[in-house]
Amino acid sequence: MSISTASLKTDNGSIIWNALVNNGFTEIATAGIMGNLKAESNLDPTICEGGGHSPNIKVDGVTGYGIAQWTYTTRQKSLHDFANEKGKKSGDLLVQVDFLIQEIKLYGIVNKLNECKTASEAAFLFHEDFERSADTPAMAQRRATYAEEILKSKGENAAEGTSSYTGDIINYAFGESRIQGTVGG
Repeated sequence: MSISTASLKTDNGSIIWNALVNNGFTEIATAGIMGNLKAESNLDPTICEGGGHSPNIKVDGVTGYGIAQWTYTTRQKSLHDFANEKGKKSGDLLVQVDFLIQEIKLYGIVNKLNECKTASEAAFLFHEDFERSADTPAMAQRRATYAEEILKSKGENAAEGTSSYTGDIINYAFGESRIQGTVGG
């Protein structure tokens, strides 16, 4: 599948939304996933846990990185290697979204996410089965609130502040589909 650059919105939320929906996630599942990503990183692919930014992940098993705040050494190393295989930096938004899709499939939760009836339900499921953060129930509720907001906007401008990802427009593969998108890093 290809999306023309004329119709492609280049804010991070729109890019992630389009990639997930184009790879078979329902809008409700997509919003649930993105509610978690917003809580983790505000959809910023270069953000490091504790503050700061980096174009590449530090594989240390401690510092969360990127849109999903990958922390465990095995997951950090997998993202690092995945980006290298594509000839990109691990801070590239499109690399991270493609890696995220691959991970969600490996976790075997695509169907469960797609069966959710509300964005909040999908957000709680994704948090429990994928993110597994140390959030309190009140903090987890924030993920559901974000998911409901993201569902209404279809991902557009989902991140707060300056979140538009700049870079070159290229053809890129997300899982099984193809898209033109903004890359950089």
